[in-house]
Amino acid sequence: THDGVEQICESWSIPKPPNEPLPQDLDLTATEGCEITELAKISPSTWRVTLQLPGRLQRRRLHRVGLRIILPSPSYVRPFNAFVPVRRTRSFRAEVRYSADSGITDAWRIDGLPPMAMDDAVPIGEHFDLSTGQPLVAEWRTVRRGLGYGIGWTWPHS
Repeated sequence: THDGVEQICESWSIPKPPNEPLPQDLDLTATEGCEITELAKISPSTWRVTLQLPGRLQRRRLHRVGLRIILPSPSYVRPFNAFVPVRRTRSFRAEVRYSADSGITDAWRIDGLPPMAMDDAVPIGEHFDLSTGQPLVAEWRTVRRGLGYGIGWTWPHS
């Protein structure tokens, strides 16, 4: 953790589903705690995103950043919301909101899986109770670089 951080630069990838065109643009919007100052396509499926923070971050101070993405079609939605850190990351929180007509039949935690294992869509983590209709939320206080953390689910087309 560093004092005085004013910008965050990250990459955002959207793998191309079969029989779909490569996305030309990324519909990404800052919703909380930052402003997007650069969005540059660096490969057919990856963009570099630079976020300007409202002020200098101080060590051990929490700052929440929110981003919203709109995908070109439902086929771009993979059956998980996950994060694979490439830099030191202290903690991570995932949230999945779903409607009763989404068709989700099962949901589970992804607790430190190799990234390719997430595509297997095999429920190996703790399962969520879908009967409440509430958002699915999972948090990790410790995450390891290169492993995936998040929430996976099954639905009719996964």
